[in-house]
Amino acid sequence: MNLKTAELALLLGLTPRRINQLAEEGVTVRTGHGEFDGPASVRNYIASIANKAKDGEAAYDKEREEARLKKEQADTQELKNAKLRKELLPVEEVSRVWSEQVSSIRSGMLAVVSRVRQRISLSVEDAVILDEEIRDAMTKLADGVDIYDADLGDLEEGDGDPSPASENQSVRMDGKGNPPT
Repeated sequence: MNLKTAELALLLGLTPRRINQLAEEGVTVRTGHGEFDGPASVRNYIASIANKAKDGEAAYDKEREEARLKKEQADTQELKNAKLRKELLPVEEVSRVWSEQVSSIRSGMLAVVSRVRQRISLSVEDAVILDEEIRDAMTKLADGVDIYDADLGDLEEGDGDPSPASENQSVRMDGKGNPPT
């Protein structure tokens, strides 16, 4: 079914000039001067629009991937710079220091009863009560902290060691060695 240029333009919602441009691009099918194969031209026009949409999506995906890559590169550079400024500490070192501190605090708290007994007259019963209260307070504090819920990752099944991913993690610190607030 042949259509005149103006009829095809009206059908596709384009101008007659655009119909002629599409003919030069091989999209609309010219059958003679000012006439086009209607069904073939419509099919080709729809296909060209679909291809442009696919190309646009591909370009969008490419742009999005490039942006993601740039962000990852910037994040990596930020970590490198933080390490150079000594704003990061290895997780293992932070864990070791905290364990030493907690152990020192625990020892000091458990020694309170004997130090107090030496300074004031404290009955054995009072010393036992004081010791129980200190141990109870430390237990409540310990129960409130689940060391495996921290950013160290889950333990691997059955071996009791932190996951390999956690071994290379760092903790961000300010320039003075303190965690950021």
